Amino acid sequence: MEIQRISEADCLASITQSLIKKKEGFRHTWIAYTGWGKSVANSILCEYVSQLGSLTIVVDQKNKDCIYPGTQIVQARQMSEAKGTQVIIRGPASTKKASDIVYFDDLAADVWTIGQSTDTPVCLMPDELTDAATNNQEWKAPLLERVNSKGKIERYRDPWMDKLYRLGRTLGISVAACTQLVQEVPRSALAMCETLGIFRQESRELAYLTRLGYLDKSLASIVGKLEVGEFLFVKRGEGARVCKFSYDGT
Repeated sequence: MEIQRISEADCLASITQSLIKKKEGFRHTWIAYTGWGKSVANSILCEYVSQLGSLTIVVDQKNKDCIYPGTQIVQARQMSEAKGTQVIIRGPASTKKASDIVYFDDLAADVWTIGQSTDTPVCLMPDELTDAATNNQEWKAPLLERVNSKGKIERYRDPWMDKLYRLGRTLGISVAACTQLVQEVPRSALAMCETLGIFRQESRELAYLTRLGYLDKSLASIVGKLEVGEFLFVKRGEGARVCKFSYDGT
């Protein structure tokens, strides 16, 4: 199977098409193992989205050296103190304290509030999306209580991350995330992505993505042979194409 290629410029424009044309948020996920280029790709997307006028909020709490552009802070509560429109929440990566681990449900609520209170688009960019999820492919959120129609108390969760993915588009809220643990990402998050960037994967992940319908056997074979930095760009309703972003390391 001969696969077409797409340029970096066309790929970035395609990912952000709804933001450019409708001023609505987009959903995109990078899938890759460590060292294959997902954070580099997301940092380039971050700069591109910022140039489109969006506030970018990156969560990079694991990498010692951060490659994302912007002002680094420890926690979301410091966002009002950050200068500029590119913010990077570093959590324990900057303090080495477990108490500074970012709790995504609170952060997602803050992002929702920003989306409601301003006309400026906002893009949440987790460097590892599974930090927001449980091992059961569910969003982390507090357990709440309510009285049901039969007068009995029932417990439930109402995660803000789910609201961002499902309802945030019309508020101009985008989500561009990375993961190296695709099988732990809530399926609804992948299902609501217009685009995916899939870097080289091994047989277990390829089988999972094929089972979910994002790849067929021919595309899975291509993904299994990609070079470092290359990814298969998959957009709903369009053919898949291979791309590689340029990065000079500065």
